[in-house]
Amino acid sequence: MKKGILTLVFAVAFLFTGVMGVNAEEYGLEALAKLATEGGSLEIKAGDTIKVGEDVYVGDSEVALMNVTEGTATLTNKSGRIEIVLKGTAEVKGSKVIMQLPLQNSTLSIDLIVNEGSTLNVNGRMALPTGTKGTLVNNGTVNINGSLEVRADATYTGAGVTNLTGNFVIYGETNTLGTAKITLGEKGTVYSNADVTANLTYVEGFEAAPLETKVYKSITDEVGEKTFTNGYTTVKTEVEEPTEEPTEEVKDEETKDEVKDEEKNPQTSDGIVLTFVALAISGAVAIIAKKKLA
Repeated sequence: MKKGILTLVFAVAFLFTGVMGVNAEEYGLEALAKLATEGGSLEIKAGDTIKVGEDVYVGDSEVALMNVTEGTATLTNKSGRIEIVLKGTAEVKGSKVIMQLPLQNSTLSIDLIVNEGSTLNVNGRMALPTGTKGTLVNNGTVNINGSLEVRADATYTGAGVTNLTGNFVIYGETNTLGTAKITLGEKGTVYSNADVTANLTYVEGFEAAPLETKVYKSITDEVGEKTFTNGYTTVKTEVEEPTEEPTEEVKDEETKDEVKDEEKNPQTSDGIVLTFVALAISGAVAIIAKKKLA
């Protein structure tokens, strides 16, 4: 009986493994070209992949431009631009220029929207490239632990939370952040050609400090090193209090304590008085005895 139950358990487990494998979809250039020309939507779940040539564009892979680890990323053709709506959690690793979709005869612009309650973790280096006017709208949470580059005609907007402990780079000459707030944590750094002071907030215990050097090396050779007009980083505001030396007042207190000790323990002073009295009596007795003998 037990053997039969074990066999059934293994059979069910194998069945589920097969179903999970079947559910994982892989889409290629043909599906993307169809999306670009005919419209419609394409939903990518955790485990699915989109491949463009040898590159994994979106999917569950270490080499994917954007790795969907939970929930879905839905691609929709919006008047010749591809909108990607993230509902869940995704991660960017390595050096990725993700905000454009290269097809055989054209490159499509990307609008990436992080929905409310969703999270995008930039653990590598990610760029919104020049030339496609790509947008990243953060209505959820974006954690920039690596680097995020917003190049000349790209925009980063949204009312979500942006936590920065890496690099945030703004190439354009005008502020494209709108009302977006960037919270700089420890070691967080902003390089910018525009004045974005109003968009910056700081974690408790830190404040703004200008960068000593504003040179930043881009994630791609075509941009290379660039010197920015503005640069911000964080410094600690907490100052350690110096150790205070004992004051004269403390010494006076010590003297008072000594007096108090003498008052509490008068045996020493009383002993001295008694010694003098005893000596005086002894001297008097000696004089009287001497007179009698005479």
